Amino acid sequence: MKNKILLLILVSFVNVAFGAQPKIVTSITPIASIISMMTEGAAEVVAIDASAGCPHHYQMRPSDKDKVINSKMLIYIDDSFDCFAGRLFANFKGKTVKLSELESINFMDGNGQKNWHFWLDLKNILALHTELSAILLKEFPELEYNILASQNKIKAKITSLMQLKENELKSVGELVILSDSLAHFFTDVDAQIIKLYQKSNSSLKDLENLEYVLNTDIPQCIVIDSAQDPEIYKKFNKKIIQLESENWSLDNNMSDSWDLFCTKYLKMINQLQGCR
Repeated sequence: MKNKILLLILVSFVNVAFGAQPKIVTSITPIASIISMMTEGAAEVVAIDASAGCPHHYQMRPSDKDKVINSKMLIYIDDSFDCFAGRLFANFKGKTVKLSELESINFMDGNGQKNWHFWLDLKNILALHTELSAILLKEFPELEYNILASQNKIKAKITSLMQLKENELKSVGELVILSDSLAHFFTDVDAQIIKLYQKSNSSLKDLENLEYVLNTDIPQCIVIDSAQDPEIYKKFNKKIIQLESENWSLDNNMSDSWDLFCTKYLKMINQLQGCR
């Protein structure tokens, strides 16, 4: 067993030293960050969409095709969400992993609707880590040492975030959630939550309901996503928290992507402290 571990360490070192890293392409940055954590820098991880905003509306550019050159694996969520990845890899010869086909991930939100922003539920991340590790180990045996070495670290980080979020949300006031992209973030949390998801074509009845709920003296905090305009809600004189529930922007340099997920998720938790 000891000799096997030493061999795995040596293989990993040689791969990194001589640039023999396998290339894994993901559709969006949250997924890229998870893969980077799992492989501990022993794989080249690329995100096609490294900009902020909803991946569903991402417009591909000619340069996106260059990102898949020499890639061995493509990971995306679903053709109904990050569909650009499915189109880009229609003739892809490597291994394609569609996360919507993994049984371990729960895509259903609290209203019984399918919601693709699954990464905001940390229980999904733990489940994804287990199932995706097996896939990566099968496709990239040379990454075995790194993947196995990262397992306890990742579980500890995600468990710590889960505990921190649970503790923080216990002390906040009533939350009025106005974006369905945030649904998974508030799954199974111990907090007073009112869901009034706002759409661009909201009916008059929806707007009247919003007015009714927010025109009270009850301490409340309005929670919106990064694409919503906070100005239209300032008339209610409530605290407004704007969370990054869509794709996370990242510089062209992906070297720090391994820590992106934890950094962004911790930021969301800390922002909610303003709702106390």
